[in-house]
Amino acid sequence: MTKNVQSLPMHRVVFILYPGFELLDMAGPASVFNGANRALGQVGKAPFYQISLASPGGGEVASSTGISVQTARLDELRGQRLGTLLIVGAESGPLQAAIADPELRAALPGLTSEAERFGSVCSGGMVLAGLGLLDGRRVATHWDACAPFQAHFPGVNVDPEALYVTDGRLWTSAGVTTGIDMALAMVARDLDAGIAGEVAQRLVLYARRPGHQSQFSPLLSAQARGDSPFAALIGWIQANLHAPWMSRPWPTAPG
Repeated sequence: MTKNVQSLPMHRVVFILYPGFELLDMAGPASVFNGANRALGQVGKAPFYQISLASPGGGEVASSTGISVQTARLDELRGQRLGTLLIVGAESGPLQAAIADPELRAALPGLTSEAERFGSVCSGGMVLAGLGLLDGRRVATHWDACAPFQAHFPGVNVDPEALYVTDGRLWTSAGVTTGIDMALAMVARDLDAGIAGEVAQRLVLYARRPGHQSQFSPLLSAQARGDSPFAALIGWIQANLHAPWMSRPWPTAPG
């Protein structure tokens, strides 16, 4: 059953941003938490999830798309109750600049220790790893970043398959859309699976994916090979999982 939200303290979700960040790493999970507030009937009321954006310098921060968002300064978070703290990912250049940012390096250890849970979306985990906050922990990151992550931080156990990983208070996701999957799992834990399912339905997601599912989609691979004689069959199987296959006409390859 859904927990009595009125009896629960407000849960603050903070996304840590920096110039060149991946917009969907933030916007996807934020939409999930906002969707949970809507599902709880909290539109126009004090929300259960309060979403905040913060950055080392505060003010406007431009994403890799060129779209900018307004942020608070990191030092404004000190002493505040933090529910979830997530640092988002980026491509190599902006990510390396974030890892070296002195204000980020000074603030993150304290903020992660105070938060109820903390973690990252996509390659943002490298910022945490650069501060030694992930040593001995199991993490997920984008498949394209697994090798350099493991090479630079051998003390971290990088799972190249998982969509997202939970290790105590630490939550990490493989990147981009998997941040949505991880946020849905957080909602299911905070509230219940029914609320998470309602949010997923409103976001028109194909499915709620578990953390242990592979980052590589056989269907996407088949679709990418447009000349494959089995491309139509893969799509037909996906659309007819509910049907007895032997009693239905199978699709034929074009030509």
